[in-house]
Amino acid sequence: MSTDARSSVPPAPICPTPNGSACSCPLNTVGVFRCDSEGGSCTCPELDSCRNFKSAAEEKFTACGGAPFGLWRVKSAAPLRMSFRIFDNLISTQETICPIVPVGQGQATTGFFEFKEGGSLQINLEIRATVTAKRECVVGQAKDAICAKFSGCKSTTKADGCDLCECTSGGIGTFGSGAMWVRNATTITVNQGDFQNKRATFEYCAMGSNTLLLNDISSGPTNSTFIFTLERVTRSGVPLACQSRTAENCAKGSGCQVGQCTGGSSCATAKTAGSCLTFPNCLWNAKSCVGPLRPRAAKRTTT
Repeated sequence: MSTDARSSVPPAPICPTPNGSACSCPLNTVGVFRCDSEGGSCTCPELDSCRNFKSAAEEKFTACGGAPFGLWRVKSAAPLRMSFRIFDNLISTQETICPIVPVGQGQATTGFFEFKEGGSLQINLEIRATVTAKRECVVGQAKDAICAKFSGCKSTTKADGCDLCECTSGGIGTFGSGAMWVRNATTITVNQGDFQNKRATFEYCAMGSNTLLLNDISSGPTNSTFIFTLERVTRSGVPLACQSRTAENCAKGSGCQVGQCTGGSSCATAKTAGSCLTFPNCLWNAKSCVGPLRPRAAKRTTT
């Protein structure tokens, strides 16, 4: 009695989707469809539980250079990365630098920068911040992989399962007597120059005459820690030069006026828009701030 050998071969699985084709997965991700004896299924990629952890450290700072001279007050400071340390008898035995995200309003920065002509400077900063960082970055190769091993830190977990370290840190930074600064087209380097041998490096961008951005890259060009937004201030009794004022602040006090008649040599005699147009080839610039007022030297006073 003969038997048809083909009858012992199981039928090929019937797949609703071609084997190896793309298929949809949760959170708009894409998987690969795999056929099997039961018809097949979509194989999805593993999801990063910390996918929603977004640090401003991922954004690129544009160092545009400009003129940083003068006295600047810290308006805000955006924390990007933080140095995390384990101490043993006051000696740091491990340090990692990780991207961070501020917790609520748990940060405060006060202080000023003063870049003086000739290379001297003064910096006074006080920073307090509560931030989170990915636990896997903070603990690194630590034997006891817990956040509490690091100064000022504790463990916490987000609703999506992302394991984080929540840390509070702060400090005071000063560069005073004897401190100097040098710069090139995009960076400023400051050095205390005394026995403390303190040094810091910033990328900088002067936005107009009244705003200065500093990106602290003292820990390396790829490890920026803070971006400081500074606003120009003047010493008590020393008004800002007319040409450095905004149109909004131009007429405050005396000595400056909004608007200027431009064109030929006779245009400068016109002080109003109406009189400006009585001269040939003259145009009225309504946004210009002009006047005889110029900054003058003065002793430092509290601002």
